[in-house]
Amino acid sequence: MKIPYVDESYDKRSYVVCGFLINDINYRKLNETFNRFLDKEFGLPEDEELKGDELFNGRNRWRDHTMQQRAEGLSPQSIRLGEQQKRRPVRPMLG
Repeated sequence: MKIPYVDESYDKRSYVVCGFLINDINYRKLNETFNRFLDKEFGLPEDEELKGDELFNGRNRWRDHTMQQRAEGLSPQSIRLGEQQKRRPVRPMLG
């Protein structure tokens, strides 16, 4: 079975919808790996949502991180998560 994830984002000029499918047997491991990374690298608790708008624009918990720091922090994890799925990784487009 495949589990879909779909998310949307928008501003005054654009509206974007994207998503991906993951095999149900891989979901738990992917979720655990990503949550550990967010906690270790950014101190983000498991029950707190990673908000792309805040990350990209340096708001709230990301205020003290430069764009370069935010991009560098996520890129290695994107590569590792992509390799786990044996697919080409999707890298964040942050700058």
